[in-house]
Amino acid sequence: MKMTPASPNSDDSVLARRQIRSSRILLNTVTTLLIALIGVGCSDDVTLDDVRAMQAAGQMKTSVQPLRDRVDAKTDDPEVYFLYGRALSAINEYDAALWPLRRAMESEDWLVPAGMQFANNAFDTGNNETAIDALDKVIAVSPEEVSAIVLRARARVESRKNIELALADADLALEIDPDSTAARIARILALLSLEMVEEAGEALEAIEDFAFETAPEEADSARFCGARASFAKEKGESQVADERYTRCLELFPGAEILVSDAIKFYEGKRDTERVLSILEAAVEDAPDLRTFRIGLAMRLSGAGRVDDALDVLRAATESSNPSIAGGAWMDLAGLLIEFDRIDEGLEAFDKVLEAEPNPSPELLFRYADVLLIGERYDEALTLAESMKVPAHQFLIRGRVHLERKEYAEALAEFSEGLQAWPDNPVARYYAALAAEGVGDYERAVEEFRYSIRAGASQTDARLRLGRLHYAEGALGYAIVILRHDLNIPFDIDMAELELEILATQGRNPAVPEHLLSVVNRPGAWQRAVAAIARGAKLGAGPAGALKYIEDTPIDLTEVANKLLLRDYVRYLADDGRVGASITAAEASVTAYPDEAVFHAILGMALLRSSRADAETGADESAENVVANLVKAKAEFDRAIELDANEPYALAGAGLVAQAADKKETALDYYLRADAADPSDSAPLQQAIDILLELGRAEEAEANLEKVLERNPYSGPAALKLLELRVARGAGDEPRSVALANLAMRFGGKGPAAAKVLKARSSNPSPN
Repeated sequence: MKMTPASPNSDDSVLARRQIRSSRILLNTVTTLLIALIGVGCSDDVTLDDVRAMQAAGQMKTSVQPLRDRVDAKTDDPEVYFLYGRALSAINEYDAALWPLRRAMESEDWLVPAGMQFANNAFDTGNNETAIDALDKVIAVSPEEVSAIVLRARARVESRKNIELALADADLALEIDPDSTAARIARILALLSLEMVEEAGEALEAIEDFAFETAPEEADSARFCGARASFAKEKGESQVADERYTRCLELFPGAEILVSDAIKFYEGKRDTERVLSILEAAVEDAPDLRTFRIGLAMRLSGAGRVDDALDVLRAATESSNPSIAGGAWMDLAGLLIEFDRIDEGLEAFDKVLEAEPNPSPELLFRYADVLLIGERYDEALTLAESMKVPAHQFLIRGRVHLERKEYAEALAEFSEGLQAWPDNPVARYYAALAAEGVGDYERAVEEFRYSIRAGASQTDARLRLGRLHYAEGALGYAIVILRHDLNIPFDIDMAELELEILATQGRNPAVPEHLLSVVNRPGAWQRAVAAIARGAKLGAGPAGALKYIEDTPIDLTEVANKLLLRDYVRYLADDGRVGASITAAEASVTAYPDEAVFHAILGMALLRSSRADAETGADESAENVVANLVKAKAEFDRAIELDANEPYALAGAGLVAQAADKKETALDYYLRADAADPSDSAPLQQAIDILLELGRAEEAEANLEKVLERNPYSGPAALKLLELRVARGAGDEPRSVALANLAMRFGGKGPAAAKVLKARSSNPSPN
């Protein structure tokens, strides 16, 4: 599959986009609606019979606190663990439900119901291998449990492993219950996955007249309807699949499995508007289902419609169901914070607390997390003192130290907290960040690995460790880490990194199958191709990147591909084709004269041409140098006139001012460019150079720290910062030692780093 280039300008852009403050990791993962863990007041007088009655009446959230109290009291009753796990599952807290369900599965009497709940949770969250393991145990003690056999067949189909066994499971289920619609559908899906199209067609024809409008189970009707559409898709009959999905969605707009499958189909066609319309209809049909609400909100925000996304979540806060309303407030808080609307996010979180007079330890922990994101550190520390769970206290205190860059203190807190909470992936992740802060990369690597093993989906440890290995040149290790578990979804940042590494290695630029669903999302396609071109440049030089771009059918004059054009023009100049770079940029300006970035790209092309002529030293080039410099300035001025915050134009204007020896003016432009687009550290690096020329070393140090926050594995930046610290007599401080370790490991070797490390080895710190 060929794609198209688009990407940020600097090598550190992938990680820079992920630096939304490390404290956000926990909120965004477990804010996957931790409202589920909110307590409901005193439960001392609630009996187990009362709990059973609550759950029978569908009051799952109400049953959580009395069950938690029994679990905290170390009960040995397996039914309590099952009921607790079932309650958490019902309110979408799948991760929190896993361990009590595992505990219940230790009892022979509760293995089947707990195992089925466990397996359903795992399957619903894409952890198919985990689901299969649990179902193996269930089927071993209850070999005719049709629902377990069918679910195992579906999990095997989804995992793309042992699909022959999936077919055998479906056949076995039909032997036990010949009327099982779910088993029939599982069999058809298995046949399709095995590319046994004729057999699948025959199986489908056998139930072609199935009256799904009047079937006893709507879920089965929706599955069947979706199976027919999926069958057409697998046969390559896209138009037929489209018609069938459309018909099915008219009948069952709120059927989860159908909606999920249809979204995959239309995302594969890059039909963003259709995906949004499907989710909008699903939310209208099933307004209480969080999956649809969040799916719609995230896609709207990904398409730049942030206010619309927030409106979707706000609407759910008006639900008469307190659990749904509270969950929507939590989701709203998470999205607001994601978009740096911190104060509004805190207000939304306050709504959650207002509804909960006796907040659970988990809710207080979440509130402390939000305070950290809002940089209200003293309040977070005060709250930590009132927490009843020691591990929570250690984690909050450690994170305050981490945010304040007190790395040794942070590592000490995390280390102590991990003794009580050793398998917590988020705590391990933060311990890794603290270890990096003190320059202990061996421990950082181990903590990242532990975090990934404990819960790869809970943090961006895979991305971070993959980036670390890539920076040190261990490309194979980086790929292994990124692909730790292909059942855990990738995001675009991880996909971008893997594609860049593969292209750097000279691999085939086709996108691996496990990344297709990621790169087909809105806005992701161009970034993915840009990563391939960037890697091709690293591996084969600019000619390699240009060949890939030029072999890809794409109109670089289109506004949607403006960042691709920026890369393409730069690669042309790097390859010595300066004239061609100007021509390419001019075509876009001609097509879209009011698009600021196109003027900026043309200005950069002219500026490179001016520099190339200057480097020849020939008399006949002198006139061209001045002419192109003047033209470049005009293009940058025009771009800034169209968009005062166009970062590429501001950076270009800085280069022109610097060439004219107007240092202060250039510095202002560079800093404005950096503020407009922090993902590209090049303008900030240029600002640092000017600050040093102006003798403003303290400001240069502060900005070098910013560079390292965005790209924590930049050896050259670490070395430059270390040299400044050594020059002012701070070479023996812990931060300098950490910088020396960073520089030596990631390509910033120099006398200053070696000297600092030698001095430290001769006179080690008592700590």
